Amino acid sequence: MSNSPLPQKLLWSVARILLVVMLGWGALILAGQARFMYFPQPYGAVELEDFRAVGGVQLEFETEDGKQTAFYLPPASARSSAFAAAPEKLWLGCAGNGSLALHLTSLASDLDQASGWLLVDFPGYGLSQGKPSPPGIRENVEAAFELLARKFGLSAEALAARTGIFGHSMGASAALMAAEKWPMRAAVLISPFTSMTDMVRRSIGPFALLNRHRFDNRRALAAVALRKTPVHIFHGERDTLVPVTMGRELAAAYPQTVVLHEISAAGHNDILDLAGARIAATMAQLTQPPR
Repeated sequence: MSNSPLPQKLLWSVARILLVVMLGWGALILAGQARFMYFPQPYGAVELEDFRAVGGVQLEFETEDGKQTAFYLPPASARSSAFAAAPEKLWLGCAGNGSLALHLTSLASDLDQASGWLLVDFPGYGLSQGKPSPPGIRENVEAAFELLARKFGLSAEALAARTGIFGHSMGASAALMAAEKWPMRAAVLISPFTSMTDMVRRSIGPFALLNRHRFDNRRALAAVALRKTPVHIFHGERDTLVPVTMGRELAAAYPQTVVLHEISAAGHNDILDLAGARIAATMAQLTQPPR
């Protein structure tokens, strides 16, 4: 009895169907991944008014994405004359993906009123035009920092010597971009991931190779570690979005420069509230003048 060719034809049909499904799924990921990755939102009038009421100043500049707006909050002692003199201590802050730069305003005051704060949005967020992407975010961070340095009559390198970076989640990746370019004073990273590709892999497995938004904190920390910049990572043990194992991996790679603070009761979004006092104490220590 000869074997029927039907099973082989059936296998080829199933294989073609699977290939079409996989190609279609891959095309969908390539075309629409930004919509699932970024969550831009506008500012309300009250948020802007509240920021100006505490002495904050908007910084306007342009990039390839169009008109951008960052925000400078002077130290509490200099709120009446924002650009009269450069602050002795500055933090460059970037909020997480689902948040906005001005959402850090009250937190900045709670953490360190003695320092100035440069708060930077992603393209497409807040008052900024364009669409978010790693190159666009890098351009925003660098352009805002260079503009603030010019306001004080300083080079970016001179201002960097007074500056620490602060970022939550994807904002940690954005802030690290500035520390890759200029030698910064310190870094405080809240709930950072290892890479965006690792994050995507947690959701869609091998299709993560199609990720085009390649934030890579391993590479960024390698550059920062070469300069021996002190880095403190705060990560919640109950973080289900960015697992604490990612913070552990980043810290373990550079034990001489990176300190990991694991917050046992914290998740991803409540860590800034639950660990605020501990973060503030660490930032105060990092901004002390060298002995």
